[in-house]
Amino acid sequence: FDKTKTGALVNRLSADTQLVQSIVTGNVVQGLRCSFLVIGGTCMLFYTSPSLALLSLSVIPPVGIGGRIYGRYIKKRQKEVQDALAATSSVAEEIIANMS
Repeated sequence: FDKTKTGALVNRLSADTQLVQSIVTGNVVQGLRCSFLVIGGTCMLFYTSPSLALLSLSVIPPVGIGGRIYGRYIKKRQKEVQDALAATSSVAEEIIANMS
């Protein structure tokens, strides 16, 4: 805490709190719903046409790899944005504190 400015700590705490709230309230339920839809859809594909189902499912690995690469890129950019926002918040807090 001695090396990090107060504005940076407050900003990160606020961002982390919002992230946890988002995950707990919506993402878990949505993930379960999507899982059931994928399982049901896959069963229907195999019931209708097993060969077409295998062809359709062969697309998943390349899309998954592309999604993972893009996710890493977005995570890096998000960290840069959060660091810039923390610096801005820190400067704003120092200016407001010096006004008193």
